Amino acid sequence: MIDTSQGVVVRQRIHLADLDGFGMLYHARYATIFDNAVQDFWVEAGWRLDPSKSVLVIRDLQLTYHQPVLGITDVDVHFWVERAVRRA
Repeated sequence: MIDTSQGVVVRQRIHLADLDGFGMLYHARYATIFDNAVQDFWVEAGWRLDPSKSVLVIRDLQLTYHQPVLGITDVDVHFWVERAVRRA
């Protein structure tokens, strides 16, 4: 069981284009699914993309695979921020 007491969980859709020839989520797509979840979270929180005012940049990313993702489905993406900085 995953401890979700820290961070947030955002549901993401896995599409046919995300799958490899075996019907599993292609390993390189995990980061894209994560990136989409982060953007969805901030947009739902009221953030609007405006590069002249702010930019969301993920500098470091660590992924842990608990089980394979099989087929077209929805998955829960659990993430949290350990450190944030603001650059002028």
